[in-house]
Amino acid sequence: MVQQQGLTPREILYAQDQLSKEQLCLKKCSFYSNQIQDPQLKGSVQRMMASCERHVNALSGLVGQSGQTQM
Repeated sequence: MVQQQGLTPREILYAQDQLSKEQLCLKKCSFYSNQIQDPQLKGSVQRMMASCERHVNALSGLVGQSGQTQM
């Protein structure tokens, strides 16, 4: 098996695990953002959502490069 970017199988599993956690965070932030009335709080949640989205994109690329399917 060829490893991408020098990742071990264990590191790939950790990346897949973190990806699922970031996807859940993104889903929750989206849900709560739609319910929040306070503009400052809503802005904070939307910034957190943008951060989670960046993490999801980065981890998706990393996991996709590994040739492994998500768990």
